[in-house]
Amino acid sequence: MPQVSVIIPVYNVEKYLPRCLDALLNQTLKDIEVICINDCSPDGSLNILQEYAKKDERLKVIDLPQNQGAAVARNAGLDIAKGQYLGFVDPDDSIDLDYYEKLYQKAKEGDYDIVKCERETIDLNGQRSLSDQNKLIAQKGLWFFSFEWTTAIYKASIVFDNHIRFPVDCRKAQDVVFLSSFILYAKSYALIDTVRYYYFKRDSSLNAKKIPFESVKSALRAIEHINQNLGWAYTQKNIEEDVYQERFVENIFNASMLFYQTDDVEAKKYSLQAALDMFKNFQKLFEADKYFEKKKNYFIYEFYENNSVDQMYETMSKYPNRELFFRGLMLQSLRKNVKK
Repeated sequence: MPQVSVIIPVYNVEKYLPRCLDALLNQTLKDIEVICINDCSPDGSLNILQEYAKKDERLKVIDLPQNQGAAVARNAGLDIAKGQYLGFVDPDDSIDLDYYEKLYQKAKEGDYDIVKCERETIDLNGQRSLSDQNKLIAQKGLWFFSFEWTTAIYKASIVFDNHIRFPVDCRKAQDVVFLSSFILYAKSYALIDTVRYYYFKRDSSLNAKKIPFESVKSALRAIEHINQNLGWAYTQKNIEEDVYQERFVENIFNASMLFYQTDDVEAKKYSLQAALDMFKNFQKLFEADKYFEKKKNYFIYEFYENNSVDQMYETMSKYPNRELFFRGLMLQSLRKNVKK
């Protein structure tokens, strides 16, 4: 049984794939298996995988007959994974050479279900920045591990015993659904800062371009999956009420902020309706006005409470991005209160 199985969906990444494979196959932790799933890539990615597999038997290649998306590809990898822990890397990213050794050592040291490191982002100009999500998790707990999911390893028995898979109805954001599903069952975790995962931004990255209507729907389905996981954990008393509330409201924001990720007017309104529906559900469950007042962002409550979808659309269209939108709402609320 390998100590770690690393699963990588591959599609149209021939330019970056050798960098990723070199980092993985030269890990100081030798007892790993690397499972690459070629998702019917139209470029030379499959040839690269096959050449590397000839040189290193730890590399296993699955060649899907048609393109089905990252969720299907990763599930195919899970179907054959044999490692004690599972790791996930995107093929256009890279990791330190002692990445899996350090993560695995920490995991075995405390029998942790999750061990997470830090993520360093390299933008198109080569500028580097370090994420502060580990600080947030350390401060607030595991349920605030809501992205950067590739920066961790996961105990495989939890995945297989609880039949956790990537939702195939979510071509976008299926990874964070997997993460929230895993956290439902995780009992322990550790954070380390001795190795890093390197996330390379590129022009064709999903997060770098406007997305079509279907991707908006997919992201909203993912948010719904996450909300269901949060709700189940809350009813089972696995998370505190304030944690559930904060993550619930975060997902309301995430739904409405899809507005700025698409140019499709219908998609914009669809995301706003979904956010409004979530807000109304939050009102039914909790005293929403008091929650937002406590968080000192009552102006957000007023926005959802007092506007229709068309009014929300009109207001948000005045601002080019989410940061200016929130700033504008805050100033508008301050002016109104001053007049009172």
